[in-house]
Amino acid sequence: MSNVAELKKAVENISSKKHVVSTESVHARDVSIKHNQQEREDALVILEKHEKLMKEFNVSISLLMRVFKGSKFDQVMGLAMDPVRLVLLNFVIGVFRGLGFFLAAITLFYLFFSVFHESIIPLFF
Repeated sequence: MSNVAELKKAVENISSKKHVVSTESVHARDVSIKHNQQEREDALVILEKHEKLMKEFNVSISLLMRVFKGSKFDQVMGLAMDPVRLVLLNFVIGVFRGLGFFLAAITLFYLFFSVFHESIIPLFF
């Protein structure tokens, strides 16, 4: 009878396949599943951090673009890249400053002469 009992037990083991899957393999599978879940959670956290950083970066770039647009930095750099245009522009500005100085000097001389003309004329003649 012991052979019959052993045979019956072997048939039950084969049907339940307990002898194929050991406790170590079940434990390894559980650890692997937990590890995969942890990796997924870590990846989601990293993606959220990257998304937040990208949003902050986009805001910073937008702010920087507004500052550059307001300061007309590109126009200044374009002017600096063309030295002939820069020299001509400085020349024209200098001419206008000179004309302004000349007109101011003439105006002051006229005012001075009109106020003191009676006392200045006898000094020279």
